[in-house]
Amino acid sequence: MKKKSRKHMLIAGLLVVALGACSSDDASESGVVEEEAVAEPEAPAEVGVTTGRFTLDQSVGVVGVVSADNSQSGLEVDFSVFNGKNIGIVAVLPVPEVTIQTDACQAIIKANGGTSDFVNVDGDANKAVQTFETFIARGDAGLWNVSNAGAALRSVIDSANAKGIPFIGTYAGNEPGSADIREDEWATTPIIAQYIGNQMNGEGTVAVLGFNGIYTLLQRTTILESVLAFEFPKIKVVRLPDFDFTPEGARAIAEAALQADPSIKAIFSHWDVPASGAIQAASDLGRDDLIITSYTGDNKSGYEFIEAGVLAATVGQSNRQVGVLACEYLALALAGQALPEDTLVPTGFVSKANNPGSAGVFNARPYVLNPTTIAYKK
Repeated sequence: MKKKSRKHMLIAGLLVVALGACSSDDASESGVVEEEAVAEPEAPAEVGVTTGRFTLDQSVGVVGVVSADNSQSGLEVDFSVFNGKNIGIVAVLPVPEVTIQTDACQAIIKANGGTSDFVNVDGDANKAVQTFETFIARGDAGLWNVSNAGAALRSVIDSANAKGIPFIGTYAGNEPGSADIREDEWATTPIIAQYIGNQMNGEGTVAVLGFNGIYTLLQRTTILESVLAFEFPKIKVVRLPDFDFTPEGARAIAEAALQADPSIKAIFSHWDVPASGAIQAASDLGRDDLIITSYTGDNKSGYEFIEAGVLAATVGQSNRQVGVLACEYLALALAGQALPEDTLVPTGFVSKANNPGSAGVFNARPYVLNPTTIAYKK
């Protein structure tokens, strides 16, 4: 097979470096990142000057009351409730999407006279529990679990609920008692599964590369498996070992799998970092026939991979919207508004034929799947 050009690999490498830079925030010795790490909004939006819903950039740094027409949630939100209050934020996975979400919300909190502490525990669920316990003990007004801790945080979710402290989750596993916000896996994972099956002409093996030990990522795998089993019974799906969150780790796993099983025609990547490893492995082995797909959470990498011809398709997400919506939920809860337990943010299928490029933000209203059930003390 003909090897892919090194130009494509250089593009992939540069994008991975950018991805890593997005998530390089380190916690301090005490577990708290200094507030000055959050960029000051250049020009906070003035309320009332925009008709229709705010764009995500207009939402960042907004001050005061945002009307139901202008908000992401479709509810009137008064961000001034953050004044004088601290929000404790814990990120579990070392992925770029974490800071894309939290930077937006921290800017809003700061613009409205509040403070926030952000801790990235680099995948350590025990440290996440300990950090939240510290935030609860010192009386933080609200808590936010960013990116996949799920049932591991059961005890601190229960503790926060007992004290009337709002507990917001993003991609957190939809645990009862937490208002969880995540992307709509059911709208786009079946589409990308159908796309893969068609590209494979209904035969061969699909390898799943990512981290199936995490609730929201396991959802992607199981949806893919279900759709392919129903639509393409001759296609086999194999789950590759969980990788170490580095491009090189993903490359090593993908390369070993491709060498061991020549029937693998496609790799379904949980997000762009493992996809970049699969792209490198395909290049090294001269597998320019390999169908590689991913999820794009930073509104950049997957789109550029597609333009470079090294990625077949991706799912466009909007983590900035998820972060702004989490901020609205925190403010609404602090004002005594009940919140839904399960909210899905729309996503979109993206391929070479319909690639919107860096402008591909899916900014439609979220879907609320259950009644407003979580009430907090005002």
